[in-house]
Amino acid sequence: MLLPPTSQSSRAGRSSRFGRQRRHIRKLAVVCRILGALCVVAAIALFVSSLFATGGMQAKKVALRQLKVSAVFIAAAPTLLLIGVGLNWWKYRFYGRGQRRRPPEGQGHDRGKGAPRATDLPTS
Repeated sequence: MLLPPTSQSSRAGRSSRFGRQRRHIRKLAVVCRILGALCVVAAIALFVSSLFATGGMQAKKVALRQLKVSAVFIAAAPTLLLIGVGLNWWKYRFYGRGQRRRPPEGQGHDRGKGAPRATDLPTS
């Protein structure tokens, strides 16, 4: 049977403002790192394809343009990777690791009130 998540669930804190901001920053950091890796792959592919250009004036012009675009991709890759790492650092610096600190056993805010939880009942 499908039950809604309890307050102890990992999804319980997802509506907090800091949680949304942390996830947004994490997604931006991941996108920047993926784009940086794709820039490296594209630069290598363009460089290798420019090396195998056949003779002819048109082919040499294309190869030269490929080398220029490859240089642009190589220049953009470290920038994107550093932005991704910087965003990740910034997320940890200002929003913490996002782990909820649980109080020691027996000092919970609603202990002793209401019905006992299923985990508190003795097993037989």
